[in-house]
Amino acid sequence: MTRAGLQWSRITSDTFQTLFIGPSEPLPRPRVTIADQSRRTGSAFYQATRPLRPDLRVSVGARYDNPSGCDTALTYSAGLEYDASPKVTWHMHLGTGKENPLPTAGDIERDIVPVEATTLAAEAGVITRPGAHSRLSANVFWTNTRDARILYNDPPGSIGPMAWISKAEDLAQWGAEIIYDWKLGKNMSWFANYMFLREDVTNNNEPLIPGPLYPTIAEPPAHVAAAGIRAEVRGTRVAFSAKYSSDYMALNRLMKTAAPVDSYLVFELKLA
Repeated sequence: MTRAGLQWSRITSDTFQTLFIGPSEPLPRPRVTIADQSRRTGSAFYQATRPLRPDLRVSVGARYDNPSGCDTALTYSAGLEYDASPKVTWHMHLGTGKENPLPTAGDIERDIVPVEATTLAAEAGVITRPGAHSRLSANVFWTNTRDARILYNDPPGSIGPMAWISKAEDLAQWGAEIIYDWKLGKNMSWFANYMFLREDVTNNNEPLIPGPLYPTIAEPPAHVAAAGIRAEVRGTRVAFSAKYSSDYMALNRLMKTAAPVDSYLVFELKLA
C-alpha cells in the first residue's frame, strides 16, 4: 500500500504588541495593538508498506515541510509489523519530527525567536483479537524533544500576555496505553482505554534573554481512562463516552501560570 500527496495549511495567532508613539521626552506614550501572526506551510508526504514475508511487513515514510519565515524540514518514519499468529500482531515504529512555534506576545515584545524543536519518537505494542468481534491492543511509547518550547514568566510573578516568553528546554515523555474494542452488533461497538503518561523537563539551556525567570510548566495528568459506545443510526454516527482524568497541573491561559486541577469525570455526546 502506498500513499502520497500534497498539503497546504495556514496557522493564525493574534498577539499583543506595544507601540510607543509621540515625543521621546519625558516619556513616550504606550499604545497596545493586536498583531496578527500567521504562517503558511506547503508540504509533501509519502508512505509505503511492503511485505517482506507473508507474516512480516515494513513501512517507510517521509514528509517535507516548507513553512513561511522558517527553514524547511524533512522528517522520516519507519516501522515493522509481525503477525505472530492469526490473532496476534506485534508492531514497532520510529519517527522524527520538527516544529517552529509561533512567537508569543512576550516574544515579539522582547525580540525573541523561538528555537526550532526536533523530536525523536518510538512506539511498540501488540494487537490481539480475543474473539471474532473484539480487539485488544497495548502500546508503550517514548518521545524526546530537543529545544522544546517551554513558557516562562518575565519578570517573575508577572501576569498578562506580555509576561509569556519562550525558552528552549529538553522534554522527554513516556507511557503506556491499553485500548479495547468490542463490536456489539452490525452498527454498534463498545470501547474502553487507559493511558499512563509521564514527562520530564531538563533545564539545561540558558534563557533567551537574561534575568531571573519563573517557570510555567504544565504537567499532564498521569492517568486518563475513557469508555463509551459508538453507533451509526440512519447514516448518522453517534458516540457517547465517559472520560476520567487524574489530578494534574494545567496551564491557566489568562493568568499565564500553572495551577492544580483536581480529578474529574466528563460525559460527552458526539454526532457526525
